[in-house]
Amino acid sequence: MIDFYQSDEWKRLRYAVFDRYGNRCMCCGKTPWHSVVMHVDHIKPRSKYPELALEIENLQVLCEDCNLGKSNLFETDWRAWFHHECPFSGGKFINEFMPEIVDCRCYHPTGRFLNIQDRWAVRLSYLTQNNDDREAA
Repeated sequence: MIDFYQSDEWKRLRYAVFDRYGNRCMCCGKTPWHSVVMHVDHIKPRSKYPELALEIENLQVLCEDCNLGKSNLFETDWRAWFHHECPFSGGKFINEFMPEIVDCRCYHPTGRFLNIQDRWAVRLSYLTQNNDDREAA
C-alpha cells in the first residue's frame, strides 16, 4: 500500500493548495525565504477526520514549525485571517500580500486585515450608508 503523502492524489492536491494560497505560512507569515519548509496542513486532522483527507477546503499552508506545533491537537483555520472574499471588491478572493489589497476596505493601514468583528462593523457601516443613500433618493 502506498503511503498517503506519496500518492499521486495527494501530490496533485498539495500543488493545487500552493497554487491557490501561495507559499506563505498562514499562521506566522513566513516563507521559504525565511529558510523554513512549507507544509500543506489538514485543518481538521487526517487522524481524526480521514474522510476529509483529500478535500481542498480542509487544507491550508503552514510552515513546518507551525504545522508541527499544531499537530492534531488543534483545528485552527488560519485561512480566514490570511485570505478572505472582500465584499467591496466584487467578491474577489484576496490576501494581504496582493497589490490590489489597497482597494479592500477590510484592510487596515497598520498592515493587517481587520479582525472579524471590525470587518462586520465595516460591512454594517457600508450597508447602512447604502441604505441611507437609497432612502434619500
